Amino acid sequence: MGETFISVPEISLSSGIGRGMPVLGLGTAADPPVESEVIRNAVLEAIEVGYRHFDTAALYNSEQPLGEAVAEAIRRGLIKSREELFINSKLWCSDAHPEHVEVNPCWQQKKLREFCKGNGILVVAYAALGAVGTFYGTNRGMESEVLKEISDARGKTIPQVCLRWAYEQGIGVLVKSFNKDRMKQNLQLFSWELSEEESKKISEIPQSSACLEISLCSGGRKLPVLGLGTATFPPVEPEIVKQAVLEAIKLGYRHFDTASVYQTEQVLGEAIAEALGLGLITSRDELFITSKLWCSDAHGDRVELNPCWQQRKLLEFCRANGIVVAAFSPLGAVGTSWGSNRVMESDVLQEIAKAKGKSVAQICLRWGYEQGAVVVMKSFNKERLKANADIFNWELSEEESKKISDIPQSRGQRGEEFISPDGPIKSLEEFWDGEL
Repeated sequence: MGETFISVPEISLSSGIGRGMPVLGLGTAADPPVESEVIRNAVLEAIEVGYRHFDTAALYNSEQPLGEAVAEAIRRGLIKSREELFINSKLWCSDAHPEHVEVNPCWQQKKLREFCKGNGILVVAYAALGAVGTFYGTNRGMESEVLKEISDARGKTIPQVCLRWAYEQGIGVLVKSFNKDRMKQNLQLFSWELSEEESKKISEIPQSSACLEISLCSGGRKLPVLGLGTATFPPVEPEIVKQAVLEAIKLGYRHFDTASVYQTEQVLGEAIAEALGLGLITSRDELFITSKLWCSDAHGDRVELNPCWQQRKLLEFCRANGIVVAAFSPLGAVGTSWGSNRVMESDVLQEIAKAKGKSVAQICLRWGYEQGAVVVMKSFNKERLKANADIFNWELSEEESKKISDIPQSRGQRGEEFISPDGPIKSLEEFWDGEL
C-alpha cells in the first residue's frame, strides 16, 4: 500500500506570484550537520507523504541534496514537475542563518505578527517546536505543562499542538525532522482545531525567546541577554547552586556567570555535566559561561546597573564603541554587604508594576533589557527564575520609561574598600570620577 497523501493548505502571498505558499514546510538546516544522503532521503520521504514546501540555504549545505531529491521525486513520479514545490532559499546565501522569525507558543511574537498582518507580510515561523538540540534552542516548549495538558486531553503530540497553534495564527511554519513517522505526525494538524479555552491557555504561557541574544563585536556566537549569576553573599551550599543551575537550564537559561572567588565554578560544571546526562542540552556549546580574567580576586562589580543607578554616561560610551554592557545588581543586590532595598521598594517601580500586573523585579529586568544591556540576575528559587524570564513579550511605555529615568540616582557599590589616604586613590569622588 502507498502512503496516505495529505494536502497541505496554502496561504496567499501579497507578491502576486500566482500561487500560494504551503503553510507547513520542511527545514533542511541541521545542527550539528548531517550527511547529504540523510537530507536527500528525508526530502524524498517528505514529498511522498505530502510536503510541498522546503527551506534551504547555501550555508546549510543542503541545496544540492535537496535538488537531487527533487529530481529523484520527479523520476519516481511522486511529483510531475519542480513547479509543484515551493522552495525557499536566502538572498544572502553565502552567510544565511536559520534566524528568520522565531515563533512558537513560548515566544509568540504578538506585536510582530500584528504589524505583519496589518502590512500584508506573511510570517514564516522557524523554531516552531523550540529548536531542541541546537546550540540556540530550548526544551521549554516540549516540556511545557500547559502544552502537555492540552496534548494529553486531545490525544495529540506536543509538536502537533504547537503546529496547530501556529497554523491558527495564520502563519507559515518550518519544521525539521528527518524521521518519516514524525513527518507524518506533523502533517496531522488540519482536521481539528484548538478550543477557545485551549487557545487562551497557550496565550498565557510565559514568554521568552530561544535566541534572545546580543551580537558581540568580537564575532562568533551571540550572548544571551538574560543570565543567571552564581555569586552568593553569604555563600550557600554547593548543592543549592547546582540545583538552581539545573532548574535554570530546564527553563531556558543559557547564560551563566561565575568566578573563582564565588566558589561556584566546580558546581556549575557539575550541573552542566548532569544537564548533558539528562538530555536537557546536547552540548556544552549551547551555553554561554562568563568567568573573570582576574579570577583569584574577582568581584561582581560584571557593571552595576539598575533603575536607581542607570549609568547613562557609561551606556552612551559603550554603545558608541560597540561594547556590550552586562548589568550586575539589576534588582539592587538586596541581602548583600553592598546592596540595598532602594530598587525593590521604589514607589515609582511599584506603581508601574501594579499598573502592568508585573513584579518590581520584572519591571527592572525589562528596563535593563530596553537599555540594550545583558542582565545578570541571581535567584535560586524556581518560580522566580520563571518569572524573571517572562520579560520579553511586553514593553514599557514611553511615559513609564520617563518616570524611571527621573528616579533619583545613587550608587549601591560605593567602593570604600578601595580608598585610602595613603594609597593612589584618596576619595570616592576621585575613584568614581565624581559620579556617586
